[in-house]
Formats: sequence, structure tokens, C-alpha cells
Amino acid sequence: MSGIAVREGNQAWTLDDTTKEQCEKVCHKSSVYIGKLGNEPSIGLYQIQKHVRTSTSSYQPVKRELARMEKETNDALIDLDYATMTLRDWSSISSFDNIKESLLSSIATLEGKK
Repeated sequence: MSGIAVREGNQAWTLDDTTKEQCEKVCHKSSVYIGKLGNEPSIGLYQIQKHVRTSTSSYQPVKRELARMEKETNDALIDLDYATMTLRDWSSISSFDNIKESLLSSIATLEGKK
């Protein structure tokens, strides 16, 4: 029977082989348990959340720029839509035909006076 001397403060303890094996087994099982606990899904999700929190702060300026560009694009599309509607409506306005006829008659009158 070989013993292992363990010192704790001023006391010295001698462990036999069985106690030594039991201590090693407890240490190993504790180590495995802590490893499993460290790889627990909820802890893994916490690590992912922590990573997202730290890495997304660098994307905030890009996000703001994209939001600004989206607003400008939407404003331009609204302006384009109004312009298209106006151009479609021009063909149905009879005042333009009257103006065209008045211009042509004025030109004819001016040419006739020459």
C-alpha cells in the first residue's frame, strides 16, 4: 500500500490507493460535468448573443446609410409615379389642342401679313 501525502495548512494527510483513485475519479467526473455545462445549449446561445451584441455595433452606420438610401429611393419613386400620371393625363387635356390651334392660327396670320 503506497500512500500519497497531502498537505493542507499545517496538517499532513496520507491517502491510500483507493482514496487516490476515488479522488481522481471525482476530479475527472467534475471536469466532464463542467465541460458539459460549458457546452450547454443555453450557454452556447448566450455566447452567440454576446457575439452578436459586440459585432453588430460596427454595422450600425451601414444600417443607417441603407435606411437613408431607401428613403431617398422611395421619394424618387413617388416623384416618378406623379410625373408618369401627369404625362398620361396630358393627352386627355383639350386645352393643349386649343393652344396649338391658336398658335397655328397666329403663325398663319403673321405669315399672311408679310
